Amino acid sequence: MSGTIVNNVFRSSGVIAPVAGGLSFSSTITTGTTLTVEAGFGHFIDTSSNICTVTLPSVAEVGDQIILVDYARTWGTNSLFIDSNGLNYQGQDDTYTVEYGTSGETINIVYSGATKGWTPVSCCSRYSYSTTNTKSYYIWWFT
Repeated sequence: MSGTIVNNVFRSSGVIAPVAGGLSFSSTITTGTTLTVEAGFGHFIDTSSNICTVTLPSVAEVGDQIILVDYARTWGTNSLFIDSNGLNYQGQDDTYTVEYGTSGETINIVYSGATKGWTPVSCCSRYSYSTTNTKSYYIWWFT
């Protein structure tokens, strides 16, 4: 094989560049209580001092991707919440609260269309949906 390799996540030295799956990662570690994200980016989120609510884009196209990383491994203490901003999240409408509460998680979500909305393609051991007057539902994955 010969030719020039472009859009490669490896540098010419063979060291992996700070890009995953073609996404750009924010160089800022988020420590605040809220973060509004856009598709095509990854974010390191530090919940050492507080919970964080991530607001997803209100408009998405099939294939849009976002990665969220538990920077300090503290989501088990201070959870990460996702506001799907009017779009579905795993088929659930925006009236549900999505909470990730396992330390050390990385959530890789992709928009699959209006029916299922944002769908984790790799993530977690547990997350929950809840609304004010209903029970929480837990869904377990083994990755």
